Amino acid sequence: MDGARSFFERNAGINPVSDEEEDDFLDLPPVVVAEGERRLQIRAYDHWTQLLGAKTMPLIADLKLDQIGDIATQAVLIDFAHSTDDPRIRFVGEMLAQECGVARDITRLEQVPDHSMLARLTGQYMQIIANQAPIGFEEEFLNARGAMIAYRGMLLPFAEEMGGSIRYVLGVVNWKEAADASLSEQLARELGASFHEDEQVHAPRPSPEQTVAQWAAWADGPQAGINAAPARDLADWLRDARDSAHAASITQDRPRQALYDAIGRAYDFALMARDKPSELHELMVQAGLVGQPRAPLVPIVKLVFGADHDKTRLTEYATALSHGLRLGLPQGAMADHLAQASGGLKGVVAQERRLRRDESAGEAEDGNPLDRLTPRPLSTLGAKGPEYAVVLVRRMADGTIALLGDLGDDPALMTRATRLLTPE
Repeated sequence: MDGARSFFERNAGINPVSDEEEDDFLDLPPVVVAEGERRLQIRAYDHWTQLLGAKTMPLIADLKLDQIGDIATQAVLIDFAHSTDDPRIRFVGEMLAQECGVARDITRLEQVPDHSMLARLTGQYMQIIANQAPIGFEEEFLNARGAMIAYRGMLLPFAEEMGGSIRYVLGVVNWKEAADASLSEQLARELGASFHEDEQVHAPRPSPEQTVAQWAAWADGPQAGINAAPARDLADWLRDARDSAHAASITQDRPRQALYDAIGRAYDFALMARDKPSELHELMVQAGLVGQPRAPLVPIVKLVFGADHDKTRLTEYATALSHGLRLGLPQGAMADHLAQASGGLKGVVAQERRLRRDESAGEAEDGNPLDRLTPRPLSTLGAKGPEYAVVLVRRMADGTIALLGDLGDDPALMTRATRLLTPE
């Protein structure tokens, strides 16, 4: 089960997996969201992919913030062109500036107030430098006014020239003051009443300024606490996904959308599986599937679409799910994302594979990780410690011997070192 668990415990950066390695391997009440509303980070990501085209990274010159006003008003543009340690702020959207109580002409991170939405957003920038790819996030924090704020957003990288590295990051975020526990319970009860009219609900109704309709107006906010459906087993989610996959295999009406709906259900199943590893393991055992640590999503799509499904298609579906997890897409968003993405499923798969290749190339450029260790004089090796120890040294270009680290008397290392040094 470690293989199935390992994928979900990573952050937004996805470890590169080759296509060959991958080949080896509701009756729920509707969520309260505004009709026709698309999540802010998905709209921003779609715009980023349009600017990306066939390039390895979009160019900052192509970003026209005045042409994406609905996104820009809740965005910040960070400039790393001169320094990653002391970046500059080139743009702050009007709504974001108002929320944080700052002037829109601030230029330094040190001008960003602590415990503000802008501080939470800019504080994530080193992650995108490390990942070399877009990252999504969803968290809560207590702001300077003492209010609990739930927010969801995305960081998108830009280069200054063709083939260049990250020089700018566009951060987009949407937020909402989270309901307290009593209000969340009231919302859940009210929704439960709407779907179970035969049940008597005695909880008091929210005040007018805290109505469900107002929460519905925030399509980008976390949905925790407002779904009144009873807990469902992972097998129930799998059953729904399989039903959708079967429907997609036989439908003659809008087959592409039916497939996207099935992949969306598979993605929702994957999201649920990350919190139910033991149930996932049981389902895999029942289906005769073995977890693959380097491609844990392949068994997921095999469970949904069948192990005898076309191998190439299964690989594409797993890649699409990987991309959704990379972006932090919430439950119910995958089908819409596939339908809106340039090139549909094929475009999403191509984008994910391109990002993986870029990550692999970046890792190769990093060279030997030992080069990043700081050499120290051998004299810094302490006299106190175990009688026998394993140490790592480096022969420097000037002919001296430098100490890289003291590994102590780790039993496994000591045993291997003894075998290598002791004559037969």
